[in-house]
Formats: sequence, C-alpha cells, structure tokens
Amino acid sequence: MMITYRNLTLVDAIAIFELEKEIFGKQAWTLAQVKEELSGSRRLYLGALDDEKIVGYAGIAANGESADIHNVAVHGNYRRQGIARRLIARLERWAKDQGAQFALLEMRVGNDEALPLYRSLGYQEISLRKDYYAPGIDAIVMKKELARDGHDS
Repeated sequence: MMITYRNLTLVDAIAIFELEKEIFGKQAWTLAQVKEELSGSRRLYLGALDDEKIVGYAGIAANGESADIHNVAVHGNYRRQGIARRLIARLERWAKDQGAQFALLEMRVGNDEALPLYRSLGYQEISLRKDYYAPGIDAIVMKKELARDGHDS
C-alpha cells in the first residue's frame, strides 16, 4: 500500500463529506461546511490517498501569527501508520510559510487516540472549551510554537 498526498479542492467535497460522516458520526460537518472550508481563503486542505481513494485529510487556516488546524481525520483501517503525523507536518510547514508563529487545534475530550499524537508533535493543552462540539462534549485547546530556526523536524 502506497499512500500519496495532495492538496484537496472543491472537487473532493463529497468524498470528504462521506469520510467525515463515517469517522465523526453526528458531529460530522455538513456538505455545505465542507465546501465552505475547501473554498475559504488562506486555507490548505491536504488529502492522504490510497490509490485514488481519500483515506485521510487535514485542514488549516492561517490567521496572521496563528494558524488553526480545523480537522484531522483518518479512516479507521488506515490509523497508526503515520498518516495524521505526516498531514499535520505538512500543514505546519505551510502555516510557517504564511507567517504563522504558532498553531492551535481543538480536540474532543476523551479522544484518547489523538491526545498522545498531538503531545508527541509538541502540542500542549492551554484551555478547555465547554460544550464546544455539542452539549456535554468539551474540547481541549492545544497550542504549538512553530520553530523559526529553519530546522524542520
């Protein structure tokens, strides 16, 4: 199996929406939200593909000195293979090129698969957002300084 990566566009909206529903269930973005994200300015969405099938994706928005990672999703059959790690590294490089000094992300409390990954990438918990995803479903806000030394890890 050879995973390839490419920038995603509006053409990919339905495939991303289907993956969203499969991974996030009731918390999935609507097709309209997916299209809005893909067409937004100062954003980058990357896909991980097995052959032509999107099996993971991640997106980021640059906002001056900060960049917000909006989504990181990998199909269950493709987890624990470094796909999310590679997607995030590419998003961080792009954000640095846009002038961002740090990256932020929100993670659902109880997402025990994602927390060790984000911590291993240098993200630290900075706050909690009550009822962020839905009533009773909180988010941990995490932050990472993006290195300025030119030595990408």
